[in-house]
Amino acid sequence: MVPLPSGGYGTGLIARGNWKTQILFNYFFGPRKLTLTDGGNNVLQPSGSIFSGRFSDVGLEDGSWPLIGRHSDWTRSEWPMPAFCVHNQALKVVYSDENPNEELEVTSVSAEECSALQPDSMFGHVFIEQRLASLLGQAVDDRGWLARKGALISSSTCHLKSLRSRSPNCSRGIRCRLRSSRANRRALTVS
Repeated sequence: MVPLPSGGYGTGLIARGNWKTQILFNYFFGPRKLTLTDGGNNVLQPSGSIFSGRFSDVGLEDGSWPLIGRHSDWTRSEWPMPAFCVHNQALKVVYSDENPNEELEVTSVSAEECSALQPDSMFGHVFIEQRLASLLGQAVDDRGWLARKGALISSSTCHLKSLRSRSPNCSRGIRCRLRSSRANRRALTVS
């Protein structure tokens, strides 16, 4: 379950993972649930997902995203690992079905084909909490910011690209830097 900034939970289903690299691929669902025991997780289908993507396991590791059980009818082949696209370069990226952090193939594609694919991004747990809140109609503050662990994090700039170094400004294992936003606020971004 994914805690939402102004209360309640969104539902996530881990479809692929490599605990060694701490990178997972997840499908996320609504509606917003008020408690962890609202149930209904076994009726989830990939087609009902409101968002999916690769993400770091920090929310699971630190306990802020509680695991509530297994999908009783889960079949791996029904929950595919999609191809992604680097949109500014029109590159299609295919990751390993076993490890969502292992690139198997990168090929040039047309802009049209690229636009039909998800962006090749890796998200932090706070970004996912904010994204789900937004998709489920929850209000975040009037600037679109959420204060978390002493830093302001903009949902538009908190994409993870590397887990190679550590910084005291970020959650465990995420390389970060601070930069000014358009409104001259400091936003935590990941480089």
